[in-house]
Amino acid sequence: MAAHIGKQYLDGEDLLAEVLERTMQLWAKGRGPTHNVNGYLVNSMRNRVIDEHRSPRSQVVGIPDRYEEHAVHGNPEAEFELRELRDAIDNALMQLPYASRALVIRVFVLNQKVGECAAITGMSANAVSLRLSRAKRTMRLLLESDPRVNERYAA
Repeated sequence: MAAHIGKQYLDGEDLLAEVLERTMQLWAKGRGPTHNVNGYLVNSMRNRVIDEHRSPRSQVVGIPDRYEEHAVHGNPEAEFELRELRDAIDNALMQLPYASRALVIRVFVLNQKVGECAAITGMSANAVSLRLSRAKRTMRLLLESDPRVNERYAA
């Protein structure tokens, strides 16, 4: 059932383990379901998949197909464009304060959740979200002002 519910978003075993762990934590606190536990677990798994689907991390868009197509065929111009784009992103990332840069890398590169970052850094989840929002805005402004990006992708 967990594999069916998780489908392409989450591994069924991981999903079930996470939901069981949360349920056991609730029971340890004297809360949680006292009857119809199967239904509770199924609903919890569905809710977890919905949360993952709505997460901004699941909405990440990769490099446009036209770049991958050209790079695979060894098109030097497309490879040069990709290298310039990567350099521009690296440059913008390095201009962020260390704490913001670390959060951007944790969330968007390592796919950690805001809650995980909050636990690691000792910040509240709201503070982590706010810092990420500011970092994304700063990176967007830096990239818009970078001629390597602006010339090609100006809207």
